[in-house]
Amino acid sequence: MKGKLLLTFIFVIFSLFSFILAQEKEFITYKVDGKEFYFTDVMLEFHPDDGYVSIECGKTEKIDQGPYSYPRYTNIEVGIFIQTLGDEKSMVGKHESNTSQEMPIYISWYEWIDKEKGEINELDIGLDSGDESIMIFTLIFENFGPPGSIVKGTFKGKLFDEEDDLHEVSDGKFAIKRTDVS
Repeated sequence: MKGKLLLTFIFVIFSLFSFILAQEKEFITYKVDGKEFYFTDVMLEFHPDDGYVSIECGKTEKIDQGPYSYPRYTNIEVGIFIQTLGDEKSMVGKHESNTSQEMPIYISWYEWIDKEKGEINELDIGLDSGDESIMIFTLIFENFGPPGSIVKGTFKGKLFDEEDDLHEVSDGKFAIKRTDVS
């Protein structure tokens, strides 16, 4: 009985320790029109001399478009880039914009149109163009600790693509180690 109790205690402690470590893992996750994205290779760079922070992640995916496509394989960039102005003291809280001059943001991904034919739609959205009364992006920093600390936050918005189609970004969350850049 004591052995089972000891094993249970050790298991609980190990589980709590694993949970705490998992909470410090760097990530960014979000949905675009309901499609989920999750990245662990992320950067958060604070530029104190210039007064802005940037969040960036991305990867190149090699897509097989099938034996009847030429070229058969294509590389597609998938990721997100967000930048906002502010000094260290004003970073915590809500940052909102409907223009890229105030908050450059770019999200790229792809969707299959017809997998058998190898047809892909590459999409890029941002605050570059579109009806400013409709599009908006909200970024919230929950904390903004010293360099090396994990910065956490959320984001959401409505952004247009190059075809003037509106896309909804939802459920955005991140936990990324702060790096200062001079």
